[in-house]
Amino acid sequence: RTTEALVQAGADPRLKNKAGRVPLEVAVMEGQDDGSAVALLGPTLAQKVMEVNTVVDLETGSTLVHLTALHKMPRTTEALVQAGADVTIKDCAGRVPLGVAVLVSRLD
Repeated sequence: RTTEALVQAGADPRLKNKAGRVPLEVAVMEGQDDGSAVALLGPTLAQKVMEVNTVVDLETGSTLVHLTALHKMPRTTEALVQAGADVTIKDCAGRVPLGVAVLVSRLD
């Protein structure tokens, strides 16, 4: 709720931290499925913040939706898909986000 309140109050979700990441990337990379990332994925906000299909982990080739699958973030995954995330993009290992989700669920 804090993230949503800040965005509604005019906070700029495009501002990057010292590592060059916008808040949406940070929320996903930290596995926050509490609404923080979803608040940054309003109907048009996601495209203004960053391209939702950008590779955010150069080592693995993961996009945001790969990471939400990895961290078991169903709310944020759904919001990313609604914002236009491509679920057919493969990471460096050749896995699509669904493959990552299946792999993670088998490890439980």
